[in-house]
Parts: sequence; structure tokens; C-alpha cells
Amino acid sequence: MRVFFDTNVLVSAFTAHGTAERAFQLALLSHTVLTSEYVLGELRAKLSQKMKVPAAEMSFTLEYIRKVAEIVPAKGVAPKRSRDPKDDQVLHDAMSGGAGILVSGDKDLLSVTDLEGIAVISPRSWIELHTQ
Repeated sequence: MRVFFDTNVLVSAFTAHGTAERAFQLALLSHTVLTSEYVLGELRAKLSQKMKVPAAEMSFTLEYIRKVAEIVPAKGVAPKRSRDPKDDQVLHDAMSGGAGILVSGDKDLLSVTDLEGIAVISPRSWIELHTQ
């Protein structure tokens, strides 16, 4: 399955060793992990500005993600689908990459229902799918 992770899940996966990290690792085991330049740009900004991650560690993290994930190319303009306009690009990139799952903890993203076959689920729900 093709699995797209939103920015905040990636931030948590690489800064807090918990549910998000486990969800990301489970996806790497037997799925294709997707991301986009947009998400990587947001991740860079949040790691450096909000989380104060040192530059070398941030670069290592971004390089690692580039190695293990498929980078979805930007395609067209993101249509309005979410209550939060910043989430529209994430949704668009997940759809453009053919994701079957979008893993997110964002309430605005979790509330979107018209994604043409993409299920938006929390990291915990993603883990539960693998532990049943």
C-alpha cells in the first residue's frame, strides 16, 4: 500500500519516540512511504524553528526520508478540500501520489471525507491495523 504521512506526524516521528515513530517504522516495513517537497519544506521549517533541531540532525533526517520515501512530484494547483487551506496541498500531494492511506493527527485532515479512495487515519489507527 502507498502511505502518505503529514508533516506533524513526521515531526513527531523524528523528535518524540512514540506512536508516530512506530507508525512510520511500520509503514517502512512493508509499504511504500510517500512524501512531497511541500511536506519536506514544512518539516524543515518546523524542525528548525519550532523544535530547534540542530542543522546537522535536521539535514540527516531529511536525507533519510528522501532515501526511504518516494517523493511525489508537484502536480497542478491544490483544490480546496479542507477547513485549513494549508492542508489542501498535503491532500493534493497524497492524491497525486496514489496514496491509499494518509496518516495524520490533524483534526482538519481527519475530517475530510471526499478523497477518492484515500483513507485519512491517525497514527494510532495505522498501528492498530498492523497489530490486529
